[in-house]
Amino acid sequence: GRTEARNKPASHTILPARSGAVLTLADGRTIVLDSADNGVIAREGGATVTLKDNLLDYDADGAGLVTYNTLSTPPGRLFDLVLPDGSRVWLNTESSLRFPTRFSGKDRVVELTGEAWFEIARNEKMPFVVKVGEGREVQVLGTSFNINAYKNEGVLTTTLLHGSIQVSTVTDKGIRYARVLKPGEQSLQSFERNHTTIGVQAADTTQVMAWKNGIFNFEGSSIETVMRQLERWYDIDVVFEKGVPDIKFAGKMDRDLTLQQVLHILEI
Repeated sequence: GRTEARNKPASHTILPARSGAVLTLADGRTIVLDSADNGVIAREGGATVTLKDNLLDYDADGAGLVTYNTLSTPPGRLFDLVLPDGSRVWLNTESSLRFPTRFSGKDRVVELTGEAWFEIARNEKMPFVVKVGEGREVQVLGTSFNINAYKNEGVLTTTLLHGSIQVSTVTDKGIRYARVLKPGEQSLQSFERNHTTIGVQAADTTQVMAWKNGIFNFEGSSIETVMRQLERWYDIDVVFEKGVPDIKFAGKMDRDLTLQQVLHILEI
C-alpha cells in the first residue's frame, strides 16, 4: 500500500488524531472547537453550552424552544460531549452527532454517522434512541454501547457492554425487524435499505473499545481494515497499487504514535 497525506509533503511527520470538532448551531453558525476558549460558548434553545478541557457540556434548564445542534469531527480529530440529559458520548474521527438542545416528548432521539461510544443516563419513561442511517436505530433505557456506522466498513455494527438495547431495521414498506442484545453481544446489519437480516454474535469487546481507550487493536484484522482505521486517525489516503494483499495482522499499539512509527511496527 502507499499512503498519501492530504496537503502535506511526504517527508512531513504525520501526527495522530487529537481533540477537535466543529459545532453547528441551529441557525447555521459554526464554532471550531479546537480553537475555542474554555467557558460558555453558546446559549441554545434552553441550554447553556460550555466547553471545558475538550468536553462539550449541554446544561438544559427546561425552558425555551427545542433546537438541534450537530457536532462533527473531521478525519484526525475526535471529541467528547455531555448531552442535556447527562448522557455522555465519545465521538470518533470522521463522525457526526445531531441532537436536540433539550430532550422533550416520549423519547430522546439523536442521529449518528461514523462511530461513537455511548454511556446513557437511565430514564425508563423516556427511552434513548440512536438513529443510524435510513431505517436503522438502536433503542436504549440506560446502558453502555458502541456503534460503528462507517459506511466504508460495509456493515453497521452495534456492541453492548452493559444493560440492554434493541437494534432494529425498518423497510420501505414500514415493516420493522428487531433484535435485543445481551451484554457482550454484537449485532451486524447491512446498510442496504431493504436488507432486513440482523446477525448477532459474541463480541471482542476489547477490540471494539480500543479506539476509545487510545489503542489500535489489529488482532485478526485484514490490511484493508487496518488501513481504513489509519486513514481516519491520521487524515491520509491509502492507495493499493497492485491489489489488496491477503494479510492478517495481530497485536496492539498506542494510538498516540506518529504514522511513521505505526507503519514501521506493521512492517516488522
